[in-house]
Amino acid sequence: MERGLFATALGVNRVRNKQGTGHGRPWLPTLTNAEAKAAIESIGTVASYLLAKLATHER
Repeated sequence: MERGLFATALGVNRVRNKQGTGHGRPWLPTLTNAEAKAAIESIGTVASYLLAKLATHER
């Protein structure tokens, strides 16, 4: 499962870098609203898992 989450994070990062979102590029990204929403939700899932794992290790 962790490998899948890692692959998801890499994919979203590649899209983010290619589209230039967050980098101040002068053109608008070509992602659809559905693609942008899927990327956001995917990274939210990865972040949630990592935070839960961190909380488990802090005990």
